Amino acid sequence: MNLLDKDWAFFQAAVPELEDYLLSPVLFWPLNLRIGYPIPEDLNRLTLGNLLLAQARLNAHPWPEPQHRQLAQLTQQVQQIREHWRANWQKKAAQEIPTRLNLWKQALAEALDPSATPSSTMWAYQVRHRAILHFLFLEIPTIEPSHREALAALDQRLRSTKPLNGFLWEPELQAAFPPETFWFLYIMP
Repeated sequence: MNLLDKDWAFFQAAVPELEDYLLSPVLFWPLNLRIGYPIPEDLNRLTLGNLLLAQARLNAHPWPEPQHRQLAQLTQQVQQIREHWRANWQKKAAQEIPTRLNLWKQALAEALDPSATPSSTMWAYQVRHRAILHFLFLEIPTIEPSHREALAALDQRLRSTKPLNGFLWEPELQAAFPPETFWFLYIMP
């Protein structure tokens, strides 16, 4: 299953559960496997970050008309839920940021360990934590200064050790993730 197929299966399963998720105290919401979509094992938990990243990647792809219509309907549902439950949405985003920062810090430490040789597949998966942080930061009007500082320090560490040398994800997604904003997606291990 490629990246976009995984995102599609995840998004279809996640959107119907989004409102319940926003109203719960759970950060990593287990998706209901009874929905009938083959949910990828690595995306079987709903978080706002996972949802926002999947949505961005799916919207970047030129889908055939039937899938494009379905994606538009799902995206509209997400937008309606976001607007209706704005405070809950922002609270979930704020709740997820420290977890994603920690995951990104761990992934970066592993990738930059001189004794390790990370695979490009594993790095492409791990760098998604940084992409998720980008989208989560956009959802909150005021970011904790400590979170902004932690991310800036991690970014500086990566920029100082690795040059930009290629796009990590599917080529058809590249236009939606320009290197000026998503520079971390252009660093191969």
